Amino acid sequence: MHTMRARLEDERRHTIGKLHQLRGSSEITGAETVGVDEIADDADKAQSSLRQHLEIATCERLVQRIARLTDALQRLAEGTYGTCEHCGTAIADKRLKALPEATACVECQSALERLEQQRLIEA
Repeated sequence: MHTMRARLEDERRHTIGKLHQLRGSSEITGAETVGVDEIADDADKAQSSLRQHLEIATCERLVQRIARLTDALQRLAEGTYGTCEHCGTAIADKRLKALPEATACVECQSALERLEQQRLIEA
């Protein structure tokens, strides 16, 4: 348990660091381009816009991972860490080592992904 807590805390700390680093570089990028957009051609503007969208998406993914890691630490404190939230079985150690914030066993995660794919197809 203690080693898993340390691993989750390390993963969370590392992810927070990546988020701060990305946000810092985004601010620099934005500051460097002030005034440049007026003379940039359309391709430069498109590339800048794409870069900003990618940075925002990456920040959102990092924030979501931080929340999942925080939730995993809470489940660890409550004694429910490593139990599938859907079927109640133990999540395989191999899966937890690969994805320490996992909340579902492989079978339930696969079923959830199939449902999501079906929902997207029907939309």
